[in-house]
Order: sequence, then structure tokens, then C-alpha cells
Amino acid sequence: MPKIRPATPKDAPGIAAIRAPLVAETTATFTTVEKTAQTLAEEVNAKSWRVMADGPAVLGFANFHEFRPGPGYRYTAEVSLMLAPQARGAGLAAQLLDAIEAAAKSAGIRTLVAGISGENTRALRFFATHGYVKAGQLPAVGHKFGRDLDLILAQKSL
Repeated sequence: MPKIRPATPKDAPGIAAIRAPLVAETTATFTTVEKTAQTLAEEVNAKSWRVMADGPAVLGFANFHEFRPGPGYRYTAEVSLMLAPQARGAGLAAQLLDAIEAAAKSAGIRTLVAGISGENTRALRFFATHGYVKAGQLPAVGHKFGRDLDLILAQKSL
């Protein structure tokens, strides 16, 4: 039975394995830079990262991080969530989102923002279903695979 828990540096290889194909093959993220397990191990912070794991196998991860620099944004964070292909469609993403929202709220975050590719209709529906409201659309601010991509910002008050 999968369990959600704070991430540790030991989860970094599993996180990297989930993230790499999404970076290389999709517009779910606009980045083209894959992160190594070593880099991710340095980034993992138990306060702001959660993993869904089945034993040692990481099935998904979520984190929240600074939305924008400066003290005026200290109560707002950006949320990210990714699942391994075998974990999709079973309701696990909702559990992981609930866990990262609880962690963010516990850390004093009042608002979470999701930056979603305009092409990622599955993610747009997912976040809308979970209370995220479209706050804006930034046309053609992303570029990947030779295409300009819109960024949709959705936010939720915690």
C-alpha cells in the first residue's frame, strides 16, 4: 500500500526517474534540463517535499517552493507534482496534493500557485477539480520542441 511521507535524499533517484521522461518527452514542464539524482538530493527538503512510496519505490512526488523572491511573497508558494506512469489514474495524485497542501499550510503558506502548460489539459482539469482557480494565462512564454507554449497560472487559498 503506497504511503506519503517527507522526502529524503535517498528518494532522489526515484524522483529523478519520474522527472526525466517528463522533461525529455512532454510539455508538462517547459524545462529541457534534466536533474541528476545528486542534484535532486541536494534540493530535497523534508519540509517542502513529499513522496508517495511503495516500500523503497517512489511512485510520485510533490513540493512547494518560493513563488517569487522578496518578503512580499513570503506567504505564497508554487506547487509541483509528478507521478510515475504506473501510479496515474488511481487517485494517488489527489492524496499527494492534499499532503503537500497540508505541509505548505503548516509552513505558513497561505496561497499555492500551480504553473501549468496550456497543453496539459489533464493537469488543468486536475488542479481545477481540487480547488485551483485560473488566475491568468501568459501566452507564448514557454518554448519547447520548436513551439511557443502558454503558461496557465492557477491558485488556491489555503
